[in-house]
Amino acid sequence: MKHKNLMRFIREVSEKEKLKISQYQMWEHNYIIGIDTESGKLIYFNKKENKKQGIVINLPDVAKCRIISTDQPQKKQSGDASPAYRLDLILTLNNSSDGEMVLEFYNSIAFSPSSEDFSIIKKWSDIVNSNLKS
Repeated sequence: MKHKNLMRFIREVSEKEKLKISQYQMWEHNYIIGIDTESGKLIYFNKKENKKQGIVINLPDVAKCRIISTDQPQKKQSGDASPAYRLDLILTLNNSSDGEMVLEFYNSIAFSPSSEDFSIIKKWSDIVNSNLKS
């Protein structure tokens, strides 16, 4: 069911933006990313915990792409700290006043990312960087 919603997002955005998605990936039933290498656009959707973040990124506006891995304690209401694990793809924009865009790839307070999680974000970092204008 969730995969159908993610695929619907890709189809709807592709039709609306007139994109030809040459490569895409879904993971954890909540995330999808895709790229149109001809138009230089990246699409991303995060449906985790109903926050529904969907964006289209114009890659010529991106200066660089990097991975941030975070392992920080988070305070609970009881005052105790529990670990929080995140993997984010950070897109630094050409216009410094626009700052950076953060694409969440993994976020859990219960489990650290697996080697598969790291391989997915590394793959997409490589794809994005190979499609950036030098």
